Amino acid sequence: MKKPGKTNPLIKIRSGLLYCLPIAIFFSYHPVLTISENATMNLELSLILIWLIIFSIFSIPSVFHLIYNVIKNKQEKKFRILITLVIIFLLYATASIMWSKNFLRAVLTDGILWCLFLSSISIIDIIKNSQESIKKNLLKTLCFSSLLACLWCWIQSILDVFGADQSTTFMCDGCKTITFGFPHPNGFTAEPQYMGNLLLIPAFILLYQYFSSTPIFSKKLSTFFAVVVVSTLFLTLSRGAIYAFCLAYLFMALWLIIKERIKVKRILFSVLTVFVSFILAVLAQGIFSELSYTNDTFYSGIRKSLNQLSLGIIDLPVEKEEKKDNPETDEISSIHDGYIEASTNERMTLTIASLKLWSSNPLIAIFGVGIGSAGSSVNQAYIEGFYTNEFLEKEGINEGTLTSPKKIIQNEYVEILLEFGIIGFLLVCAIILFLIKNIKDKKESVLLYSIILSFGVSVVFSSGLPNALHIYLIIPLLASISANKKS
Repeated sequence: MKKPGKTNPLIKIRSGLLYCLPIAIFFSYHPVLTISENATMNLELSLILIWLIIFSIFSIPSVFHLIYNVIKNKQEKKFRILITLVIIFLLYATASIMWSKNFLRAVLTDGILWCLFLSSISIIDIIKNSQESIKKNLLKTLCFSSLLACLWCWIQSILDVFGADQSTTFMCDGCKTITFGFPHPNGFTAEPQYMGNLLLIPAFILLYQYFSSTPIFSKKLSTFFAVVVVSTLFLTLSRGAIYAFCLAYLFMALWLIIKERIKVKRILFSVLTVFVSFILAVLAQGIFSELSYTNDTFYSGIRKSLNQLSLGIIDLPVEKEEKKDNPETDEISSIHDGYIEASTNERMTLTIASLKLWSSNPLIAIFGVGIGSAGSSVNQAYIEGFYTNEFLEKEGINEGTLTSPKKIIQNEYVEILLEFGIIGFLLVCAIILFLIKNIKDKKESVLLYSIILSFGVSVVFSSGLPNALHIYLIIPLLASISANKKS
C-alpha cells in the first residue's frame, strides 16, 4: 500500500514531460537527427518526435488503466464512444499496411498514429487528475514559448537579410531573402507553412484573452503577446496559415457577437490588434527588402508580399526605376517578382492526380492504397502511364510534380481518402464530428471551435504527420484544460 503523500514516479515523469510539450512543438525540424533515406522518404528524428515516442512509452500503463475504467464506468459513455471510434480507425490503419505500396513508411506512420493516441489519452488523464493550477501554467508556458519562437523568427529574418549563413539561421531554401527580396521565416520548422500553422494556437488563445472570464494575462500583456504572435504569423507569408487564421478569426468574432452577446466595441479592439499586426508585418517586409542584398526596395517588397498573399489579385504597379541600379554594385535581383503560381499549381496537380487514382478502381475507392503510400502510389501510376496525355493536358497537370515518390499530397483530406479509402475517410469524419459535437460542453467552446476550424482549413494546403504533430497533441490538451468537472 502506498504511503500518504507519495506520488508515483511514473506520474511525475509524465507530468514533467507534459510541461515540455508547449516548448517541444516548436522544434518540429531543427535540430534534426538524420538517420537515413530511401527513394520514398527521409528517415529523420526531430525533438517533438523524440518527445512523442518517450511520452507514449511512459503513458502505456496509465492509458490501459484509464481505458479499462472508462469501459466499466457507464457515466463515461461519450468518452467510451470516442475511444472506440479512434481504436477502430487505428486498427484499420494498421491493417492497411498489408496493401500499402510503401511498407517502411506505412509502419512508421502507423507507429506515429498509435503514439498520438497514447499521448492524447495520457494528456487527458494527467490534467483530469491534476490541480487547477497546472492548466493555467501550461497555457502560460505555451504563450511564452510562442513568444520566444516568434522572436527567433524575427532574428532569423534579420540575419538572413544581411547574408548570414544558412547553417546559422536554419532558413529553408525557399524562404530566404533571395526569393522575394525579403525573408519569410520558418523558425525551427521545415517550412514557413508549418511555422505559421504552429502560431494559430497561441494567436487564438491570446486574442481570446480579451473575452475570457479567467484571463491568464493582463490586457496589456495579452495585447503585446498577440501583436508579436499574429504579426509573425503574417511575416511567414504562409497563405494556408493566414487564410485559416482569417476565416477562423471571423468565425470567432461572429460567435462572440451573436451567441455570447459580446459588445461590438470589445470585438473592435481585438480587430484593431490583428490589423496592426498585419501592417507591422507588411512594413517589416518592405524594410527588409530595402536593407537586403538584392536590388529590391521598400515599395517592391510590399508589392510582392500583397501580390503573393492575394494569389496575384492585388497587383500594384511596378516601380519605373529599381533602387541601386548601378553596375558597380554587387546587388542582385530576387528570384520572384510576386505571386508564385508554381506553388499553387503543385498542390492542385497532386490533388487532381490523387482523386483520379482514388476513383479509378472500386477497391482503391473503398479501401485506399494503404497508409503512407499516397505519394509513391501517385508516382507509380504516373510511371506506368495511368495518367494519359489527354488527361494531363485537360487538367493542366504539371508533370514534374509527379516524378518524385517523396512528394506528399499537400491536402490532408485527399491524402486520407486516397490512403484509407471511403471507409477510413468516414471513420475520420465520424471522429471529428463527434469531437465537435461534444465540445459544446466545454466552458470556452468558441476558442476550441476556432482553433479546430483554423486547423481544418490549414490542412487543405498541407498533409503529413511529422511536421504537424502539434495539431493532434494541442487539441486534446486544450480540450482537457477547458473541460468542466462534469465533462
